[in-house]
Amino acid sequence: MAGPSRVGSRSAAGLLQGGLPRDIDVDTWAPVDQAALRPEHRERFLRRKRAIQMYLEGASAAEIRLHTGESRSNIYRLIVNRCLLPHPDGNLHGWRGALPFLRVQGYNRHTRPRIGEGGTGASGALQWLFASSEGRLLESRFREQILKKPTGLEGQRKSRQSLFRWFITELRTLGYERRGEWPFNVEKLGSVTINKFIDRVLAQNPRRQLLLLGGEDARRKAIAGDGTNRPELLLFDRVECDAHKLDGRMVVAVPSPHGGYEMRKIHRLYVIVLLEVASRVALSAHLSLRREVGADDVLRAVKKALSPWSPRQLQFSDTAYNEDSGMPSSLGPEFVGACWGEFSVDGALANVCKLILPLL
Repeated sequence: MAGPSRVGSRSAAGLLQGGLPRDIDVDTWAPVDQAALRPEHRERFLRRKRAIQMYLEGASAAEIRLHTGESRSNIYRLIVNRCLLPHPDGNLHGWRGALPFLRVQGYNRHTRPRIGEGGTGASGALQWLFASSEGRLLESRFREQILKKPTGLEGQRKSRQSLFRWFITELRTLGYERRGEWPFNVEKLGSVTINKFIDRVLAQNPRRQLLLLGGEDARRKAIAGDGTNRPELLLFDRVECDAHKLDGRMVVAVPSPHGGYEMRKIHRLYVIVLLEVASRVALSAHLSLRREVGADDVLRAVKKALSPWSPRQLQFSDTAYNEDSGMPSSLGPEFVGACWGEFSVDGALANVCKLILPLL
């Protein structure tokens, strides 16, 4: 009689029936937000989850079928071909592999595309193209174009349309249109697939992506340390000032001295906040209704931080303030007018204009 079969270096004694390792720990699998699923998908996912747990506990095919309605062979396929596959985030798919209708592997094309009427037969054309020796060279050149720093009239940002035109021109030069190996007979010429590839290349190079899409300012602002060697600050050693734009558009009815109301459009809302760095406590907040934050807005926020705080008289709610609401200046006179050693700002012009710097 033949001895026990082996899978790699594992003996059959260390495997469940079907070749699965015994040390599968579902507690370490990536979880799924069940509440976010549609009811019918949630029900199917929970049945699959229960069936997987029963399978790994050694339940028989009849028991799995009785309690979940799933076949044992299908659950084995889910575990091997979906749950145990690596995810792009570096972990296993885990419970995500049991989600209904979730694609865990991309489409793999193994034959030369033959584009028919309306672009039929073009699935996986880009993947097949880049798998050939000629296509690998084209992919390398296309990546260089995507990550290349714009020059001349292109400015700081590179247009996706220019990248798309470059790629289509190269395909025509290489004869893909003549051979019918790319969907040139459709209106978009495969632009959706090409744009997805551009996004993937940029996502693989986040620093370059920031530079190309946001310019040098965006790249500099994204530079962050590892959290070590931070200065040990005492209370009020440093204060941060920043403006936060609220996504809102509205019209406000302003009482008119001539009677009635005048309708004023509010284009943007900004909240200018002063934050004490050591304690992370907000010292003040000022609401600006301008199109852009101005020097007066920053100075008003500074004035509020140095003045006693008191709750506003509100008409729209009796519970807008919590019981212990308030800024630090409301805690006692020693916090009123408490100034700071450093005033930290971002790259906004309002914070560093000539009107503010002499006053600070």
